[in-house]
Amino acid sequence: MAHRSLAERRRTLGLSQTELAARLGISQAAVSRAENEDRSDKRYALALEALELRAQIGAAA
Repeated sequence: MAHRSLAERRRTLGLSQTELAARLGISQAAVSRAENEDRSDKRYALALEALELRAQIGAAA
């Protein structure tokens, strides 16, 4: 999954930047910065990965 962009991963979850920001407890601007900067924020990437795993587990149940 690391080869996909953070924005692509967020969209796959069906979330807008605003929705993801609310789930992570950060601002929409912080999500935008993480998606658009050359080096992404590791915390954002890890949180997004956790949401992806949560979605996969929910789909499997």
